[in-house]
Amino acid sequence: MTNWVRACRLDDIEQEGARRFDHGGKTYA
Repeated sequence: MTNWVRACRLDDIEQEGARRFDHGGKTYA
């Protein structure tokens, strides 16, 4: 089962962009 983590709003990321966020001691983009 996949657990989704809300990192930001869709409007906060440019069309071809990525946004860094940390969760559970790991960094994602």
